[in-house]
Amino acid sequence: NEGVIARVATALARFSSHYGLQKQGLGVLHYLLFDKNSDCIFAILQRKGVTLSMKALEKSVSQLQRLEKKDRIESTGITCCDIIEFSLQILIICCSFTLNAYTEAKDSDIEKLINDAKLAIEGCLQEDRCALLLAKLLKIMKSKPPTEKKQKKKKKKECVFVYIF
Repeated sequence: NEGVIARVATALARFSSHYGLQKQGLGVLHYLLFDKNSDCIFAILQRKGVTLSMKALEKSVSQLQRLEKKDRIESTGITCCDIIEFSLQILIICCSFTLNAYTEAKDSDIEKLINDAKLAIEGCLQEDRCALLLAKLLKIMKSKPPTEKKQKKKKKKECVFVYIF
């Protein structure tokens, strides 16, 4: 209600190469999605949450691929894995909730990105957790798409004034 989602999404888009901001911003979005509140999910989808998560996932996978396995346990590797973890959790929730998110991810070749990520996380401290999330997202993407959910329109509150004479 206070515009948090809009501000976080803007920061994620503007500073896509700043790993610290990506980690914290995606963490905030994941926190807001954690209870699967449909209003939050729709708000995040409207602010390109799937696209932002996929871009962050792709950049982190690319960065990890450039690191030697022994270096993936250092701060850059840990941060990239945190970004991968938050991105995957956001995608899992959104893609299992709405057809639009599922289709957007499917159209962007998410399965190739998942396979690239499987290799990139090897040797990372969060490898086991990320591998579980990658398998869960892959299962969602290979399953039947969710049915389309429409955002509920909020009822307008009417005020009734009674005049007593």
